[in-house]
Amino acid sequence: MSANPPTAHPATIPSLNDFRFSFGQPTLTTGTYPPLQAGSNDPDSSHVSWDDPTWKIIPAALKKYEHSNQYRDNDWENYAILGLSIQRPAIIVDNRTEICLNYDKKPLLAFQKLEDAEKNPVLVLKHVKDIPSPIAAARQRRLTRETAQHPSIRATSRGDQVSDPDTVPESATLVSGAQRPVDNLTSLLNTIIPASTASGGEMPPLLPGVSYAIAIYPYVAEQEDELNVSVGDTFVIVSRLYGWFVVQRDFTGAGTVGTDTSMWGWVPNGCFLEIGIPVASAIAEAMASTPSHTGSRAPILPQSIISSGFPGVALMDYKMKGEEEVDLVMGDAVRVFKVHDHWSYAVKGTGDRGWVPSWFIGKVQRTSATSNALMLDFAESN
Repeated sequence: MSANPPTAHPATIPSLNDFRFSFGQPTLTTGTYPPLQAGSNDPDSSHVSWDDPTWKIIPAALKKYEHSNQYRDNDWENYAILGLSIQRPAIIVDNRTEICLNYDKKPLLAFQKLEDAEKNPVLVLKHVKDIPSPIAAARQRRLTRETAQHPSIRATSRGDQVSDPDTVPESATLVSGAQRPVDNLTSLLNTIIPASTASGGEMPPLLPGVSYAIAIYPYVAEQEDELNVSVGDTFVIVSRLYGWFVVQRDFTGAGTVGTDTSMWGWVPNGCFLEIGIPVASAIAEAMASTPSHTGSRAPILPQSIISSGFPGVALMDYKMKGEEEVDLVMGDAVRVFKVHDHWSYAVKGTGDRGWVPSWFIGKVQRTSATSNALMLDFAESN
């Protein structure tokens, strides 16, 4: 198969003056992104190349706009670039399309492509503190909700355990399927386990295609036939419909399907990593293959996971900053199984797993030569 043709470059020499940059969030009153005012640096610093990747554009932009009142610090590794296309009229976030540009992407070419298509693009510099991990965001929503429900209780008086269940936002891409496929779980259970079996002590038949799951995102039940889910909970998946799983709690991870249907319930499938063998077996297998494992959570090898994913490579070192995250070293091979709000759930070959900012991971094509060249270039420039 022939290589993809190179991207056509505009004939002009690019300058950061030619691109709309902003920080943070749109103005609440208009939904627009106010342009940044340039600092008093050498104007030559605004000249860049169309082929410059994100990790070169960020420090150049920070240097140019360092006198902006929204400028936080001069460590470019604390920033990401989001590319936004805002349809007119711009009504805050409703009419915007937002993508996170990985460190190996070419933001100026992406901007120009959207500009040529009259998509009204903006390149937004965001500090990593403004892009919380899915777990941190879930925790904050929970504390906010509890404070609103009980005003006399300060948020800081609550426990900070990540494993506490939380609702998944309706718009979250992590949880697919906003509508429940069946109004009542009983109607589905009757097609799986006959009533006489479910009420007695006889073991129900093992379902064809039964699989297993471990939770990587919390969920709180909104209906009686749903289950609360905490990060790290283990389950047997007994059925699935339209973005939802019917699961049975599996406290030991042994994968046994029991007769107590009170342990069964609906959960959005985006909360889980789906595994082909019982969770306890998958963890034991990973521990045996990596005796020196030092991660903060039980490892699971990528080959044990049957959720859809794609291969990736760590473009830079990343040191975990919160719970349920994972450390990366530049060049680490990973497999990404979930992407949510500019974060990715990555599993390394050792079975270490957790959330990392998506811009730290590059997709691996048929060959990793491009990513290898990028990492070599980055290493030589630092």
